[in-house]
Amino acid sequence: MNRVAKKRRTRPGAAKAKAQKWSAPVQGWRTDVPIGDMPPTAASLLLNWFPEPGYLRARNGSYTYATGLGSQVNTIIPYSGNDPVSGAPVLRLYAAAGTNIFDVSGGGAVGAAAVSAVTHDHWSYAQLSSAGGKFLTIVNGFDQARQFNGSAWSIPAFTGVDTSTLNIVTLYKSRLYFIQKNSTYLYYGTTYGVAGALTQLDVGANMSYGGSLIALGIWTQQVYNGLLQFLVVVTSEGEVLFYQGSNPGDSTNWSLLGTAKLSAPLGGDRCVRQIGGDLAIMTTDGVVPASQAIVLDPAATDIKSLTAHITPTWLETVQDVPPATAGWQFMTFAARRMAIVHVPDPAGVYQFVMNTETQAWTKFSGLNATCWGVWEGGLYFGDTGGNVWQAEYGSIDGTSPIDCQGVGAWARGDGITQNMPTIITIDANMASYGALYGSVSVDYTYNLPLAVATAGSSTIPAEWGIADWGIATWPGPASVRLIAPANAGSGIAMAPTFRAVISGSESEASNCFIFGGAYLYEPGNFI
Repeated sequence: MNRVAKKRRTRPGAAKAKAQKWSAPVQGWRTDVPIGDMPPTAASLLLNWFPEPGYLRARNGSYTYATGLGSQVNTIIPYSGNDPVSGAPVLRLYAAAGTNIFDVSGGGAVGAAAVSAVTHDHWSYAQLSSAGGKFLTIVNGFDQARQFNGSAWSIPAFTGVDTSTLNIVTLYKSRLYFIQKNSTYLYYGTTYGVAGALTQLDVGANMSYGGSLIALGIWTQQVYNGLLQFLVVVTSEGEVLFYQGSNPGDSTNWSLLGTAKLSAPLGGDRCVRQIGGDLAIMTTDGVVPASQAIVLDPAATDIKSLTAHITPTWLETVQDVPPATAGWQFMTFAARRMAIVHVPDPAGVYQFVMNTETQAWTKFSGLNATCWGVWEGGLYFGDTGGNVWQAEYGSIDGTSPIDCQGVGAWARGDGITQNMPTIITIDANMASYGALYGSVSVDYTYNLPLAVATAGSSTIPAEWGIADWGIATWPGPASVRLIAPANAGSGIAMAPTFRAVISGSESEASNCFIFGGAYLYEPGNFI
């Protein structure tokens, strides 16, 4: 008996749309993988969003903290110590601009310069505690060294070298170490010494690639019976020298642990930064941990670099903004688990920012900085107009709203069917002064939703049956679900696209978080 297959019929009016869930791209911005094979929790575009372990957070704002410095600010210098007479705590923040150094601790308009009549404003600094107090020592390679003791600035009484030739200083095992500019010479002080003899140490014999010394750092390594610290010396040719011991004048207490070769460093003395127990070094190939530099072949260091997820973008950036461009800086902000690479692009500065816990990357714009510093749990930067700003504060940049843009991972479906997205939902937490927008991008072309919010404007929440798709938003002070039209055409690849414009105040955090969502699409014809 033959059976006749019956044609399956679809009830008229039955829904044909399918749903695709998406998660917040907590792995951050990725440019190291083919765009069609991106992990589902990565982003192909991330601007002014910071990837936290379980969600995206709109970066906070910035406001003018101190004004009237008169010239571009090129160094932020923190101090935390005590008054040498009373012993009372002393907290100071200084900023170097032009021929002066100003005390900007109290914010507002600055008064007379704390240090004046200097010739250069790019300073290196280190703080050392001794029996006489807590001393901040700064050098720039042009002027005599300066020192702050918690009460007043002075020229320290170092001997053995003209301190105007020293341009780098760091603290290692209770001694100050200096680099003499354009040389292979280190100078080191006595234990707890903030004055007195500086002794020369020529490390040129250990340098296989020539060049001069440009940066110092400290690498802390955990071993089975505790911790070991090493003095890390970086040369202009990308060679890294690792020294161990506490007294270079004693051959039994000082030795060269080893050397490593990296690509050319970026940022001069500002190319090194401690991240946890490791020391990261910023180079033209990426940001490389010292622990990897010493064990890997130079050609493989970019694979283990902290910037591995954005390597193509990094290399392109270095081509566009050469290493000789002034202003490159690598620094960390522990309070927000941020590692910040400042890119001094002449067309408009920006920052590459990494979550130091997850190593997820993003990009910040709108922070027109020239240099960065951390003081008393706050993040500060100088600008070209003689101002010092506090970053990660409030929910607006001066008077400008913060535009946060993102495109998640691309989903190709079966790869042979064209699909048309119709609606996207976004699960988020939004403050009342933020506006959230959503859409879907197709076929690897970004389709960012049009933002209608401007500084000082208020956005009317969407109301069912009244709001216009593509214009109205659904903000709110609590967890919400934004429902927006995709309006993206059709294609074989789709990606969630989200945007938030924060127009708050300089005193309230933006409190805008994205957790994920879903989008609907209608299956179309075969390609």
